[in-house]
Amino acid sequence: MVDALDSTDLAVLITADAVARHHRAQGTDGDWSLVTSAAGLGVQQAAEREAARAGHDRATLPAEEFQELVRLLEVAQHEQVTATLEALRIDAEVDEATLAGEATVRAARTAFVRLYDQGLLERAERVVLHCPRCATVVGNQDLERVELDGERLTVTTTVDDGEDLLVTLADPELLAGVVAISVPPGHPAADHTAMLPISGHSVPVLVASDAVEPAMIVPGHSQEAWELARGWGLAAVPVLDDEGVVRAEWPLTGLSRYAARAATKELLAAEGALVSVEPASEEVCRCRRCGTVLVPVLGRHWFLHIAELEVVAADEMREGSVRFSPPDLRAEVLGTAGISPVPWCVSSRVVTAPPLPVSTCLDCGRDTVDVESMTSCGKCMGTLVTTDDRMDARLLEAVWSFSVAGWPTDSASHALLGATTTCVVRQQDVSEWLVPTAALSLRLTGHLPFRRVTVVSRPAADAEEPTDPMVRRLLLLGGLDGPAAAAEFIRCLARPDDGDTDMDLLAETVHQALDDASPASALSAVATALAHGIPASAIERLHALVLPLLGR
Repeated sequence: MVDALDSTDLAVLITADAVARHHRAQGTDGDWSLVTSAAGLGVQQAAEREAARAGHDRATLPAEEFQELVRLLEVAQHEQVTATLEALRIDAEVDEATLAGEATVRAARTAFVRLYDQGLLERAERVVLHCPRCATVVGNQDLERVELDGERLTVTTTVDDGEDLLVTLADPELLAGVVAISVPPGHPAADHTAMLPISGHSVPVLVASDAVEPAMIVPGHSQEAWELARGWGLAAVPVLDDEGVVRAEWPLTGLSRYAARAATKELLAAEGALVSVEPASEEVCRCRRCGTVLVPVLGRHWFLHIAELEVVAADEMREGSVRFSPPDLRAEVLGTAGISPVPWCVSSRVVTAPPLPVSTCLDCGRDTVDVESMTSCGKCMGTLVTTDDRMDARLLEAVWSFSVAGWPTDSASHALLGATTTCVVRQQDVSEWLVPTAALSLRLTGHLPFRRVTVVSRPAADAEEPTDPMVRRLLLLGGLDGPAAAAEFIRCLARPDDGDTDMDLLAETVHQALDDASPASALSAVATALAHGIPASAIERLHALVLPLLGR
């Protein structure tokens, strides 16, 4: 899937290109193509920037005009990607269809409905990370974790037995959402009530088995706190809305998150409840697309329970049906399966993504999940309205991997069964895309969508430098130590030194490396052979051997 091409993406594409060329040279049919992604935050952000240049924003621009802007960006993106691929001699067809195309969307809607019918999908309340700027839930693939300078405040609360209870907190702006104070087992304040500063309302002091010190429980903005409060039978009190603005009814209503934080600190000091302030680092999540600090908020979203499916898929791959390159990554890849108990949020508000196959009855509130859009409720015959929720781009990407075989038609399973598909992915996509994709394919089709997996690490920094396209291609393939080594490789290849390299052994090594989808190993082997010298009678054979690596 093509969104914006960085050096790691290009390394993936060049690796796939070399492998495809090798198999075609061996007389094996092999096709591969790219599709552009119009369903993710990247495209939405690009469209918003274009709108801003014309003096508009997404909120005021009519939907049809924004979609047309997206379409024009896709055309420009297609031309740019095609030019980049041609310069690096990557022989791939860039599909002008997008992940939001009719066939992929219908397959994704079908997958959603079948997973729902199997009890693996549900709409539930959970705390998710929301981007105020992009106005959508942000998944792991679109966020980055960073540490910011912050403060650790110690405040005093009054327990009903007359004693003071000191509590530390890093986000005082959430004070209005505190529903309880947790304490370790055996704490003297347990089972009492404590009066909070500023608001003056009382909350229970309850024992949490894993608590190490008193802590304020804010279930509206922490999944861990929400689960703890739910176990105590306490309801969440949201403080911040999706835009990070205080909406709770108390003195700071209407302030933005960090303005409210500063104001709360002043109010605590004025009341005499602020005991101490210490500098501390604060770990936050930022939107990778716009850089905005994400807001954890409680809301109703659609979640896929993927962990158990990943474990099943990992067991299937562990049986040896999938080969990995590098081989030592096999355990690491399979080790990511099912490690996170957190379900996958498959709904978003990215306006360029297709809607979920979900409608809600205006009369009885019942959800209808169906591939086809329905107009009347099957329970009360009331009017159905489609949901505002959109399909998560990662779900579309996962389904696309096996919908290209024709799924959900019956012939798709036979096509996947006989396929020898090689999947080339970035290191960061292993847990976020590769394993979930294998899990969904196995569940929905009965087969894995690939037989080989090659994981490409981020290229060295010198591969980013503008340089001769052939030098850059070799650097992105890997196996050579910097631009000088790549330039020397090209020079030696044009006029190899005479030597006694065993060409049969070299050919076997290169073919095996390319069969294993590891062109970096093949390139390294050829470089070593050039250093030892090539028999004059074998130069033409050498040139034919390296054609897939050079993109010829």
